[in-house]
Amino acid sequence: MIKRALSIFVGLAVLLLTFSLSGCQKNPEFVNPVYMCGCGAVNWVGTEYPLLDANYVVPDENTETSRRYYITSDVKVEGETKPHSINVMIEVNDALESVFYVGDDEKGVVLDILIHEINENDPILPLRTFLATDGVVQIIPAILGGTETASFNLIVKELYNGSLVGFEKALIGNLSVFIN
Repeated sequence: MIKRALSIFVGLAVLLLTFSLSGCQKNPEFVNPVYMCGCGAVNWVGTEYPLLDANYVVPDENTETSRRYYITSDVKVEGETKPHSINVMIEVNDALESVFYVGDDEKGVVLDILIHEINENDPILPLRTFLATDGVVQIIPAILGGTETASFNLIVKELYNGSLVGFEKALIGNLSVFIN
């Protein structure tokens, strides 16, 4: 009986020792590598930041040259520890028009721009929305496929509770996407 209890005790000790040595390996904390697409840059409030990503969709299936571009950039400044990014959506009804002015809807040309600044370092307003009040978007379309480029020079104001508030800010940038 004593041999049996001793063998169970030794077995459990070996099992616990095995788990403690192999099951609790301490690794350094995971640091996600910064993704840079090399597909453009934005200048947000006087500082230039590379784009992390640029994509497009064709929002109108009846018009193959309609575009909705999505870009994002990390705009974290020194001393910020949490994520801080700017995300921009630019939509045009026909990229072949090439030049689009904010507020110019006379020719039936549609230009829609929405900007979100996500700043988890700001406890009061971590999400801010901006609309373009003036500016221009220029597109060099890739009609037969390939690299399509766009550049923009915009004046934006914050949208808060349905009203434009605050001071004007500059948003300048360029992007490139591959069109299939």
